[in-house]
Amino acid sequence: MVSAPANQKEHDFLTVHEEEGTEQVLKFLTQRRDTRNQLKFNLVLASTTLSDLDNISAAGKDSESRRLTPALDAEALCHSLENLPVSLPVSPAGVTSPVVLTKAALTFLEPKLEIVDAGSFKQPAVMHRRINDEVAKYPTQSDLGRALDRKLVTDLFEQGLNDSRNGEELELIAECVPGGTTSAALVLALTNLESDSSIRMPPEKLASYCSSSLLGAKSQKISFIREQLDFLETSRGKALPELVSQCLRDPLEAISLAGDTMQAYAAGYLLGRASKGQTTILAGGSQMIAVYRIASLLTKPELLATNSLIATTKYVALDKEAKVKDLAAKNKAPLVSVDPHLKNSVHQGLRAYEQGHVKEGVGAGAACLMAYTLAKISGEELLEEIDKTYGSLTVALSPGQ
Repeated sequence: MVSAPANQKEHDFLTVHEEEGTEQVLKFLTQRRDTRNQLKFNLVLASTTLSDLDNISAAGKDSESRRLTPALDAEALCHSLENLPVSLPVSPAGVTSPVVLTKAALTFLEPKLEIVDAGSFKQPAVMHRRINDEVAKYPTQSDLGRALDRKLVTDLFEQGLNDSRNGEELELIAECVPGGTTSAALVLALTNLESDSSIRMPPEKLASYCSSSLLGAKSQKISFIREQLDFLETSRGKALPELVSQCLRDPLEAISLAGDTMQAYAAGYLLGRASKGQTTILAGGSQMIAVYRIASLLTKPELLATNSLIATTKYVALDKEAKVKDLAAKNKAPLVSVDPHLKNSVHQGLRAYEQGHVKEGVGAGAACLMAYTLAKISGEELLEEIDKTYGSLTVALSPGQ
């Protein structure tokens, strides 16, 4: 790994995979002064029926609650600590949403916050823009035989392009999509050249597309991805290498076949900003690698690499099972790992992140990176605020969280 810039504590963040321009972007962040209120934080909400399946998503304790997670996370992020919703999303193991980390990190900044609902089951009860009413479906469950209508994907992508026209110099794109790591794995499988080598990808290759999963459920996730790819081969009448070839020529087709609405909108937004040379931080693991991959196939890859990077928590980036470093390298996506220092938290519910629970979401890793670089705070200061925020956010929950 490449260490962080010399003026930043090495243990706060690390470069996991470097592309040309990564050092330049980090330097841009660390050298900015008195510009906390010039950051725009875009949270893109979306839903997919993938979240209804057990052992696919940790963004909610059960299928019903996972349908509410995007709305609840957006509400928690927007409300003050004194005026919070009664409940927060929790994982099947009872671990509270990473919105806690995001909200704490943003207290050190003054971001312009925008919530974009790209198609969720339930709209948040806070100010937002609803740009689509459709949710994605996994291929075998969809009447279309694909996740999304192809025209809708194009429309959302163009909406992202249009919305990027009036952007700030520095912006962060975050997501909340229960089931999104699985739709990302499918999109990455459909846009990766390695897929050309075999009609049936072996489990170890499929596993390389998964940056996170529920503890002990990875084999089920891999089997599910294999099932969806098999279905696409049969329903499209094309072997996987042919599908991959088609998606490499037309990347938005990969999203239509197996992706989600956040990917379409965010890819357009990222591409629009890159074309103007504006700096964009993508917040997440494999979901943002998939967004980056789609955008890179639609432009010169070096255009993205010189002014954007992906930031995620160390719980995703350093997960030995996930191999997200290899995933980033395979897709030539610059990736930074951020340490929120939760192993030292006073709350067991936060220390659980160190054991592989939840890991990332709602822009947690990137928000922490912004606090470290723009606000110049230490890991100790950040953890203190995270602990404080967690205490306030979980006051209505059962003791011991």
